Amino acid sequence: SCGGKGRAPLSGGGGPGGEACVGTMLGATEAQLQSITAKAAQLEQLMTGKIEAVRGLKRTRDGCEEEVAGLRAKLAEAEHRLQGVQADLEQKTSSLKLVADEYNKAQLLQKRYKNTLAEKNGSPRVIVKLCDTTDGAAQRARHDFGAVCVADPCTINVPSKSKSFVFDSVITPNDPQGTPHLFTQLNGEQMAHDVLCGYNVTLFTFGQAGAGKTQSLFGARGRDGTAPDGVVDAFISQLFTAMEDDNVECFTIKAQMMELNNDTLYDLFSDPAAPAHPDNGPTYEILRDEKGRVHVPGMQQVGVSKAAQLSQLFHWGRNTRDKRPHAARATGKSHYIFTCSVENYNRKGDFRRAKLTFIDLAAPTPSPADAWVTRSHQAMGDVISILSTAAHQRGGGDQHQHVAYRNNKLTMLMSDALGGNCKTVMLCCLMPNPAHMEELLTSLIYAYHLKCIANTPSPYDIPADLQRLEEQIRSIDFGT
Repeated sequence: SCGGKGRAPLSGGGGPGGEACVGTMLGATEAQLQSITAKAAQLEQLMTGKIEAVRGLKRTRDGCEEEVAGLRAKLAEAEHRLQGVQADLEQKTSSLKLVADEYNKAQLLQKRYKNTLAEKNGSPRVIVKLCDTTDGAAQRARHDFGAVCVADPCTINVPSKSKSFVFDSVITPNDPQGTPHLFTQLNGEQMAHDVLCGYNVTLFTFGQAGAGKTQSLFGARGRDGTAPDGVVDAFISQLFTAMEDDNVECFTIKAQMMELNNDTLYDLFSDPAAPAHPDNGPTYEILRDEKGRVHVPGMQQVGVSKAAQLSQLFHWGRNTRDKRPHAARATGKSHYIFTCSVENYNRKGDFRRAKLTFIDLAAPTPSPADAWVTRSHQAMGDVISILSTAAHQRGGGDQHQHVAYRNNKLTMLMSDALGGNCKTVMLCCLMPNPAHMEELLTSLIYAYHLKCIANTPSPYDIPADLQRLEEQIRSIDFGT
């Protein structure tokens, strides 16, 4: 402080002490002013730096905006190009799909051509029918049916075994399931026409138990004991329709139906009340006539003149087994054989004779009581194997290999259909369940080998002129 307890005024009077105090105050004030000025300069310099930084950020922002605008333009151009590429890809994909479809059609036509050519050369036709074992529609839409995949209407693939089989037709659960569609796939109209032209024709079922063999061939039995029309009924109807279309003037049809049970034959047109045990009934022998045709002497034949009569007779014979005492049958499994001997004259007087045969084969089971069924299938497999090998080696090797038809009564009955004078069709019914892979694969191999054999179908057709000549020869008395 400047002088005493109080502060002297700045003006007026004062000695040397007052002046010193004023100087000190001025010096302090100047120092503060300089400090403030220095701080102001620092702040100004800092503000200038901040302003430059903001301006730099603005320039960076402007550059980024220009870059973003450029990128947006490039993105728009890329999106436009992508749309063009996608449109081109869709077009090429569509074109590729059309090419693939055409290729698949060509492959299918090639397979069908080979099948037709094989049929012309005597090979049996094989139709495979799959029953539905899948849980959902998605699998069926992919043509994935359990253990197998259907590549096209002729081809079955077994992916887990890397196997592929080509047949004449494959009916899947996606296809119509009624008898008309099945009859069309079997080419039933042509088969009926072949019978009237003098060709022997055989249709037999084969496959796993519960796959629908009997139901497809004979029809599903109703609660009242009746059965709706099956394939046999459709054939019967078509046969009589074909006789009208082919101008048949006169005809004779005789039918017989038999059951093969435990290697014993039973006549299903006999009295249902009659005993069926071999110790109490007749024993039938399987023979061949002078033309090589298989027949069973003593088996009852019933003549018919109308389609309704033949159909009724067929179902009556089918029901005969159920009416017999259970003790009379050795086992529950049986093979059924229904045959129709057809003779006809057309308007020209030409005579034709043929045999139409339907066979429903029982499926093997693990039951010891049905071991005979397994033996009969093994015998049939041996015959098919020998015949398919001989057909494959045709033109070289042993062409006269012995075929053991007589090893089993089933193969004796089917000797016409397997390598004989007959047009043969197999309906192979399968359950494509992975749990039954062994049975499934065995059935497919059986069916595939059957297609490899070569039958020798030839019509029994005697022209009217030749008949008159034969009658004249028979009328000549050559004396003794």
